[in-house]
Amino acid sequence: MTLLPLPAHAADADGDGLNDAWEISYFGNLSQGAAGDPDADGLTNAAEAAAGTDPTLKDTDGDGLSDYDEINPKNGAPPTNPTLADTDGDFLSDYNEVAKFKTNPTKVDSDGDGLPDNVELQVTKTNPLQVDSDNGFSDDGAEVLIDGTNPNDPSDDKKDSDGDGLADWAELNVYGTNRFAKDSDEDAVEDGDEVLKHKTNPTKADTDSDGLKDGQEILSTLTDPLLADTDGDGLADGAEVLTYKTDPLLVDTDWDTLSDGDEVNLYGSSPLLADTDGGGVLDPVEIAENSNPKLAKDDVGKDQDGDGLSTTYELTVTKTNPNDADSDGDQLSDGQEAFPLADHLVTKPTDADTDDDGVLDGWEKGVSKDGKPSNVTGGTSPVLFDTDGDGLGDGLEGGLTAPQISAKQPAATAQPFVGDSDPSSTTDPLLADTDGDGLSDGQEDVNH
Repeated sequence: MTLLPLPAHAADADGDGLNDAWEISYFGNLSQGAAGDPDADGLTNAAEAAAGTDPTLKDTDGDGLSDYDEINPKNGAPPTNPTLADTDGDFLSDYNEVAKFKTNPTKVDSDGDGLPDNVELQVTKTNPLQVDSDNGFSDDGAEVLIDGTNPNDPSDDKKDSDGDGLADWAELNVYGTNRFAKDSDEDAVEDGDEVLKHKTNPTKADTDSDGLKDGQEILSTLTDPLLADTDGDGLADGAEVLTYKTDPLLVDTDWDTLSDGDEVNLYGSSPLLADTDGGGVLDPVEIAENSNPKLAKDDVGKDQDGDGLSTTYELTVTKTNPNDADSDGDQLSDGQEAFPLADHLVTKPTDADTDDDGVLDGWEKGVSKDGKPSNVTGGTSPVLFDTDGDGLGDGLEGGLTAPQISAKQPAATAQPFVGDSDPSSTTDPLLADTDGDGLSDGQEDVNH
């Protein structure tokens, strides 16, 4: 039946407050009055005429809700259109929204999460009354339309309130971190970096309990935040940095061949001084001879040439001259050659040219950065014939036409020595490819 709206100035011949044409269209006569309710739906004829509903039908739009209940809903629900079965056009009838799903029949998206109610109920199977159905902190709409995640699985939600690289749900349920703080344990490393990059504990400022915060280890000392003793010398990293002032990346800070841990815990000597008591004899020599490295007076008379080695040690261990600080005449003391000390390398105190490259040990000047012969700075390595590994000896690259000679050991360099036939054109003994053309110096200078 076609519903007829009430004209602005309708004729009402019987004066009952109802438009005569409206009465006749529905009842065929003028017998009804404005207060009548022939369909017993709770709405008077006057109210039905005003609402545009059929006064002969309790449920004009056939949606399962009476006209009265649509206009005068219960429990604070919004009124719906009694002439439309689906007021909000979300493909769910008003009755189903009100009575079955409890959604808002006047809103396509009851919870405002970006997904229409019918999509949530029929497609994603999410809760149309809950913005975040899985309680993973990401709105259902964001999961489906943006992130491509499952709105029913909280573990894949991508919401990251603090921008630390960890999703809120994971922070709360997996890592125990604060989802609103980038650095939960305040160790200067963001939670995401701790979990994903460094594998440290984002809720514990000092993961390895070594006395240094993770951030300090990662950003400053460069120690391992997962190892209490990074260099394995027997001292915790924190103790090395804060108490003993030793290098937590070096087993032997003073390069005297005694580990920092042994010096502190076993011998009581200084891990910062190769000769703790300053008596003239090196700590490792004193310990080898059962002398006290902390007592200077027991060094008196033991080292006649002042090379840090006792006479006994020179005669029995190094086989050097106890009356000559530099037995082989290479400009390095016997003590320096026998122990790493200043150059962090051990050379032969009885061989002026340990590596037979034509350059006397003391003239090579290289200091190892980590104890490895090839990793030197300031000069070439006295224990490598060819420091840069380009196929040319250090002496040849430096332009030597003949080996350097030590007056105390003239035949120190092994023969035959290959000198530089053109000393005016030297190459860098620390660079395998001096001119950077892609060919090693050895390849280019095949005839020296």
